[in-house]
Amino acid sequence: MKYLIIIITSFIFSTSAMAEIKYFSDPAYIEAGASNPLQSLQNMASKGDARALYMMGDLYEKGKGGYSKNIRKSYAMFVKSAEQNFSHSFIRLAVMEKKRKDYSEAYKWYVLAIKHEKNKVAKRILKANLRELKANMNKSEFKEGKQSLKKWKLGKDYKEAKKTTRPITRKVND
Repeated sequence: MKYLIIIITSFIFSTSAMAEIKYFSDPAYIEAGASNPLQSLQNMASKGDARALYMMGDLYEKGKGGYSKNIRKSYAMFVKSAEQNFSHSFIRLAVMEKKRKDYSEAYKWYVLAIKHEKNKVAKRILKANLRELKANMNKSEFKEGKQSLKKWKLGKDYKEAKKTTRPITRKVND
């Protein structure tokens, strides 16, 4: 009897506390006419939204949400998201490469994650992970990592320059 009263009392307090919790939908992913939230997320990812690409990459990596596990597709989505400097994508890419034991690529992604991470605690953890990674790298892997990082930055700079550069038009005199 004593246990029954405790269970009923805890249920009453938990339901009243839950009634006070307000849930807000994510306004970035409300799309008119979408059949379900995953369809909306997929539509936004197909339009290049960095956060949606990251979320879809997560679903593919884990094989969740009705999507079959597909590491290549997941990786590609994380890269597209990272191209827009979405810091979580850099982290996921670093971890994926570290698991594959491609330390030079993991180095690149960790450096980029640290550069773009705004949270100080997360940044400290990333720096610790990078130190640990460097301790396991040989000189050639470290050199490759730096070169890969440089190529990434050059590629990004080229893409940005291409977007902002206007074509030169000449006035032709008749």
